[in-house]
Amino acid sequence: IPADRLPVVLWAQWSLRLAIPNCHQRYLAPALSVALLLVRSRIKLNDAARSINSPANGQAVSRVLQLFEKHPQWSDVRAALLRMATYLRDHDVPIDYDRRRRLDYAALLSDDAWAQICRNTATPGARTARARIARCYMFERISGLPASVAPWAINDEGFRTQVADFPQYLTPELACELDANARAFLAGCGIETEPLTWQPPTSFLDGLALPGANPKAISIGELHDAVNAAGKKKLGTAAAELATSLDVVRHLLATHPAPREAPPEHVSWPLNHNRAYAR
Repeated sequence: IPADRLPVVLWAQWSLRLAIPNCHQRYLAPALSVALLLVRSRIKLNDAARSINSPANGQAVSRVLQLFEKHPQWSDVRAALLRMATYLRDHDVPIDYDRRRRLDYAALLSDDAWAQICRNTATPGARTARARIARCYMFERISGLPASVAPWAINDEGFRTQVADFPQYLTPELACELDANARAFLAGCGIETEPLTWQPPTSFLDGLALPGANPKAISIGELHDAVNAAGKKKLGTAAAELATSLDVVRHLLATHPAPREAPPEHVSWPLNHNRAYAR
């Protein structure tokens, strides 16, 4: 598989289906991308990782593969990896991930741009700290690299959780503005014909008994109700109510942001909400 066809963080639609206990998606998704390079190849683990500039070295990938081999559904996981590799071999991927990895992201979503987007969409949190979180989230989304290697990332578990939970903060309006900013950034880098993001299909995985939850099994309406109930529950609570994983909820909110709830009757909106409504 050519390295330019693979993001460092494997597409969520694939990696979530292969989720296993005791292996966080932060480690699993990069390891799976490297593992796909091994299919029908004699390349070594470290060489495969270096070919896509992965922060996961051969030892880290090996530990993840050992966890898979011990899992009761290993045979189906192995079949899934083979099918994924075959899909990538036989189909075009519309994004050059090698080029995306080499871009200079210093100009992505400036503090001023974030503040303007917040004003346009009546989004609270126009401060620099929230801008850093949004910037790291968008970096992973369009580069295919983990947010942890973004130039503005903080090596702190709390910060990593804030970035991972950022989809809870999204509304359709905010997501649209962020995507417009990211498209303008890519255009400034000479990338105008590629989609902003892309996810491969999962239909060829049908029939396999895979360890991870299937995002397609979740009703988007029920998801929005769960995360908006009682003033925005924590995502873990919503995931438990939907009998799915926290990572599935994060992924679905990133692709289907929850609309902002209307305020109760007789409650006036803050000025920024009125301004956004007027727009």
